[in-house]
Amino acid sequence: MSAHGRHIVAALLIALVATPPGYSSTAKPLGVVLESQRATLRAAEGTPGTTVFVGDTVVTNHGGQVRVRLGAAQIEVMPESVVVFEEMDSVAGATVVQGTVSFASPETGSVAVRATGITVRPQPQRATHGQVTVVGPAELLVTSYHGPLELTLGNERLVVPEGTTYRVVQGDSRGPGPAGAGAAAVRLAPFKAFLVAFAVVAVPLVIVITHNLVASPSSIF
Repeated sequence: MSAHGRHIVAALLIALVATPPGYSSTAKPLGVVLESQRATLRAAEGTPGTTVFVGDTVVTNHGGQVRVRLGAAQIEVMPESVVVFEEMDSVAGATVVQGTVSFASPETGSVAVRATGITVRPQPQRATHGQVTVVGPAELLVTSYHGPLELTLGNERLVVPEGTTYRVVQGDSRGPGPAGAGAAAVRLAPFKAFLVAFAVVAVPLVIVITHNLVASPSSIF
């Protein structure tokens, strides 16, 4: 079994041990599954129309995917990912244990994604499309395709501008530094971020994504 496979199995086993049978009968519903393939929800095959509750764990296999509507917002769990759905300060969202999550929210909606202790949110009253990837235990890639994203960890705050990707690292190690000509490191203890070289690739996509997001959040996934 590959390292990815072992990590997914381990995360799923932890979720099963921590979640007693029948818990969803009393847990708060957060949303509903819109699309699913090669994925499990509560250790069973996730199917469209399934209710997603606080504490539910989604595991996607190679080539798998799950898209969930949370009120006006949507979250897509990408292949080889492990995600736990939660409510964060009265906002529906998800914690990324492993892999990648994309999310979209119109101006009237809100969504939150947490990974390695960092919370990523759209700025208020802004239509948003973003993505979060867990790279390591203390490292993320955060992309804003449309609308600025606000990152928080304790009292620290960072805004990721539209059309950019930041590598966000926790701790005091400065790492290899920024990638790409002219990219400047931003030091924000206890986490820091670097504008990565491929951030400019996102910029040409913004025009198309903006148009689609205004029409429907689901059309961008």
